[in-house]
Amino acid sequence: LTQCFGIDAVMKSRFSRLSLGQKNRVNLIRYLVQPFQLLIMDESLANVDEKMRREILFEIKTRFPNRYFLYISHNLLEVATFCRKIWILREAHKQPQLSQVTGLDLQKGQPVESSALDQILLKVMNHAA
Repeated sequence: LTQCFGIDAVMKSRFSRLSLGQKNRVNLIRYLVQPFQLLIMDESLANVDEKMRREILFEIKTRFPNRYFLYISHNLLEVATFCRKIWILREAHKQPQLSQVTGLDLQKGQPVESSALDQILLKVMNHAA
């Protein structure tokens, strides 16, 4: 996992000397190597560049196909691309409301159909408004 997550070069460094993105990747690996059925990833890839986030998400989907992840992110494009089910929680008139949208759930190497992605993004934005 260290190579896929781009932290091989800093494996002998002190944790306190790592960047925020490197710390997030190290912490994520620590959680992934433990037994789990559900892993809650609340902004786990914050401060990680977009290309590396994509590689990490593809790697997680490949290595853990039968595990559940609750992926919390403000990156709408990322969520729409990698998540099968998208839950939108918002407060309307002081009452929490929960809506569900179906995402693309891409696999590595699969082309992104921009029209399908546009439809999902539109649904998410309409539910969140």
